[in-house]
Amino acid sequence: MISASYLGSAASAVVLGVLLSGGTLTEWSFIALVGFALFFAIGTGLGGIVGPLLFGQLIATGEASVVAIGCFIGAAIMAVGGIVEIFFGIDAEGQSLERIARPLTAEPAGMSRPARGTV
Repeated sequence: MISASYLGSAASAVVLGVLLSGGTLTEWSFIALVGFALFFAIGTGLGGIVGPLLFGQLIATGEASVVAIGCFIGAAIMAVGGIVEIFFGIDAEGQSLERIARPLTAEPAGMSRPARGTV
């Protein structure tokens, strides 16, 4: 699922870059293409900060081809993330968190905490 999100975002960024370069981007197609990317950027935190700052600078140039380059850079980064997840990601679909990783508060078998107030 994570790799699909990265690769889907990469594909959307490529389409956005192509439409920007060709001058055929409409307001509605822009909203449709960046809607998913916006929520993904918010979820990843860093992308939600760096992305808008970078794209703001690119947009300030007034050149659609410069903004398209930013889309292609973003697509490459997202594609790398998707490929990395394919090889190193954990198959977690339908599993509880406790089954994927032992909780930090879990104690080894046979160990118990001392009663409160004792040493």
